[in-house]
This record gives sequence, C-alpha cells and structure tokens, in this order.
Amino acid sequence: MVTPMKMFDMARLMALSLLVGACAGATTTTNVYYNKTGIFDLFRYAAADRDFLTEIRGNPSAGPKAKFDASVIAAMHGNARGLPTNFTTTPSSNARDGYRLVMMFGGDKYLGANKVCSDTESAPLTPAAGRVEIEAAFCYRDEVLSRTHVAYTQGSAALEDAVSQVVLSLFPYPDPTIGRGGDNEFLP
Repeated sequence: MVTPMKMFDMARLMALSLLVGACAGATTTTNVYYNKTGIFDLFRYAAADRDFLTEIRGNPSAGPKAKFDASVIAAMHGNARGLPTNFTTTPSSNARDGYRLVMMFGGDKYLGANKVCSDTESAPLTPAAGRVEIEAAFCYRDEVLSRTHVAYTQGSAALEDAVSQVVLSLFPYPDPTIGRGGDNEFLP
C-alpha cells in the first residue's frame, strides 16, 4: 500500500529531479501515467517481432520533416527492452491493427496529453532554438494505454536521449503497477 509518507517522498524526489534537470538543461521526463495494468505485456503483444506504427507529429529541427522522422525512428531502436520491434512510420501488413506510439513534438509545455491518441494532427512546429516538449502515448485506437511528457534542449544527442526516455517510460519493465503478491500497489 502506498502510504502518505511514500507519496510525499516520491513527490519530493520528482521535484528535486525536475529542478536539477532544468538547471542543467538536461532531458527531463515528467507526467508518466499507466492507464492499464500490464503495459509491457500489451506492448509485447502489439510490437514483438513485427512492425509497430509510430506517428511523429511536428518537427522542431531546422531540417526536412522526413530527415527528422528518420532520426526519431533510429533513436527508438534498441530501447524496447530487448524485444525485436520494428518502429516505423510506414508499417507493413504484419503490424497489429489499432496499436501505435504517438509522439507530438512542440515548443509549448503540455500539448494536450489526453488527446494524443486522437486522429487529429497537431499544428506544424517551427524550428525550436531552446527546449522542445514531447507528449507521447502508447495507444490502442483512441484509448491512451500509457503516456509521458519529455523535454529536451535541441541537439542530436539530446534528441536520442529524449526519444529513448519516451520508449523506456511508455513500456516499463517490470510493470510498476503490479506489486509483489499480484496486488496493484506501486513498489518502493
């Protein structure tokens, strides 16, 4: 059971990590939510040994959208907890219908996390000089299974780190929503 003291300790740790990350200009991960139990098992079902649809909305770089998308996809590979997954914007027929990962790149914080899985396109983003915000979600049709918010300072190494954090946050292993005895409490 999560006690009020544990909640306070977790909140204090989150606030401290955000403060340190913001001061250092580092990649920060916030607002990670798991709307379902067994997210990693759902991801394994949807993506293992197959193409996995990845929607990339926005382009904060000064380069062409296709080049930016290719950089994002390249940064995703190798971060799927050992699952052989082909993240792609153009999946073949072996992709599981309805499952996808959506990343919305924007210059403003909180792009509407509850709407990430909807079919609406985000407005095109002009190149960003400073911090870039990513709202990302693991979706089944219009349902959000898990979501996260990641921010980073513009740059290719920072983009790779931010995209890695998106993948690692959305598909946690072990599942943090399942306790040791099969109960649904968070582990310390």
